[in-house]
Amino acid sequence: RNELSSRALYYNKLNIKYVWVFIPTKGAIYENELPKYFKGKRDSVTITDEFVEILKSIPSISIIELEEYLKTKKDEENIFYKTDHHWNGHGAILAYQNIIEQLNNKDNSIGLPYKRNEFNISRNEFTGNLSGMLGYISKKELSVNYEPKEHCPMVTGFKNKSYPVEYGFYAEEYFIGARTEQKHKKKALFIRDSFTYPMLVALSMHFRESIFLWDAWKFGFNQHIIENEKPDYVIHLISDGMLMPFAQRCMINSKTITSSFETEYTSDTILSNEEIQFAFNAHNRKNITSFSGDYSLQLDKNDSKNAIIRLDREVNIKQVFVKLFKKPLNSKISIYCKIPELGYEEEMAIEKESEKKDWQQVEANFILPPNHKHNKIWLYVEWKGGDRVFVDDMSIEIKK
Repeated sequence: RNELSSRALYYNKLNIKYVWVFIPTKGAIYENELPKYFKGKRDSVTITDEFVEILKSIPSISIIELEEYLKTKKDEENIFYKTDHHWNGHGAILAYQNIIEQLNNKDNSIGLPYKRNEFNISRNEFTGNLSGMLGYISKKELSVNYEPKEHCPMVTGFKNKSYPVEYGFYAEEYFIGARTEQKHKKKALFIRDSFTYPMLVALSMHFRESIFLWDAWKFGFNQHIIENEKPDYVIHLISDGMLMPFAQRCMINSKTITSSFETEYTSDTILSNEEIQFAFNAHNRKNITSFSGDYSLQLDKNDSKNAIIRLDREVNIKQVFVKLFKKPLNSKISIYCKIPELGYEEEMAIEKESEKKDWQQVEANFILPPNHKHNKIWLYVEWKGGDRVFVDDMSIEIKK
């Protein structure tokens, strides 16, 4: 909640309206079509429900939920693809109309949504991702595309190469800009994903300029872009299925412990911090190497999956965030999280620039399975390349 409140306060000072739009999953809209053993599973409180309640407690944040509205339309026509998890053109245009209508209710400069007869409709053969996953490449259906007619505001797209792409996933779509000739309209920054794409042009018709960022579901602050673009709106368009990592970061309590390798650890040294215990296993002291008056963990070619840290817990941990520094800069490491009893193992290494001279910061953010209570959690660093790798200043943040 603190993160959301800080953002809302910052936007409020800049007179920026802050909006969250929640896009339902296909299973939520067509729950009646699910097998019997799935029906009724959503009766309990979901993470989306909890997250929305937090947003409602922050007065300056506006919320648009599309699920109930789309449920009233699902029997009139198919609004999701059969071979894909995304909504089709019909669903996208309904969502666009509902979003704009709710925005216009609070700010009439947005304008009323355009009606369906103000769009040209085209159809193309389409094979969805679900068919592809099942190997049914030949299973096709018709996609429906809504394109504004000539009397609608003309939307011109543009790219901005000056913003570095911070996330590799869908990097080519990280930044999309759109402009109209409506100088009296406002400017919007949309933090979006693939569900936004079929209504991107329609949304843009209601603003003089629109910026669409796809930051790989990080839903980051993007403060440098906000300060440069100076939007009137910041609008998150988030599909419920991709909400969990960000929601957990905002909702759960955290505790941090730092292992800076500044003491000469022996094997299985125990570090206690209230109910949390970390066991640091450096295998033996030959791996602890003095460097510039400090101690760092040295990984050589013969070392594999070193620096094991075991977390013995009696309660569920929802998230583990690991940060460390490594050198030389051309070296390669991976951070692993493993729960042996569940057969869970995940590898991650996000490299970032560091103010620490000659060292590079590496981060990993692990979202743990919900059923690991009473199981040991292992974190370890694996050498990936280079003559030798030094690892230092490791911190682990535990979120419950």
